[in-house]
Amino acid sequence: MPLTLYYFDIPGRAEAARLLLTLGGVEFVDKRFSFAEWPAIKPSMPFQQVPVLQLEDGRMLAEMAAIDRYCAAITAVLPADPFVLADIEQAYFFMEDVYQPLTPVMTMERSPTATAEQKAAAYQEVLQPEGPFKQRLALLDKWLAKRWDASSPGQFLAGPQLTHVDLVLFATLSALRSGWISGLPRDILAAYPALARFRNAVAAAPGVAAYYTKEEDEVRRAGFRTDNAAAAEAPA
Repeated sequence: MPLTLYYFDIPGRAEAARLLLTLGGVEFVDKRFSFAEWPAIKPSMPFQQVPVLQLEDGRMLAEMAAIDRYCAAITAVLPADPFVLADIEQAYFFMEDVYQPLTPVMTMERSPTATAEQKAAAYQEVLQPEGPFKQRLALLDKWLAKRWDASSPGQFLAGPQLTHVDLVLFATLSALRSGWISGLPRDILAAYPALARFRNAVAAAPGVAAYYTKEEDEVRRAGFRTDNAAAAEAPA
């Protein structure tokens, strides 16, 4: 049996693995399911959460970071130099810190008892300039501006190959601007030029651009393509 990646039918925490396997030419089953289908699937997952990657021999690998690193290894894009790997993975794990302030607000958004006013107020609080969400985006922007040379086309965090770190940053930044998180403005990255340029550079990489020409859902069309491609398809 081929590799099977289990996750919801959204980009989320499985998108980097999907990209790694696709770009690496690895045959796999992209098992996507709805939130309504999840309760029936949940008991069969190792930690009762996803993503999960089922290997060819039936073994199951849970947790996004473990899956992404495994996919990077089997597609030969995992940096061999231990320092280079640790250096770029700083950004991988800090991306979790960036996202953390959004988690309770997104939970509230799905709550049937939360009012529209409560949801709007929660997002307003998250988007305060001095709050942790924007402060952490600014820190990541500063780190990336020093670490990545935007004037060198085809170069990413560890060289010309897209690693799991490049793709996780791309997927997370793209999700932030896609409209999937309804309380975030589509121009959320405008104040972070290094992040915006990096996201666009990854989106323009041939294999990534080709992947998203085949994905027709609104979230990916709006947030995961290059700025030019997204603008060309936007309603007049």
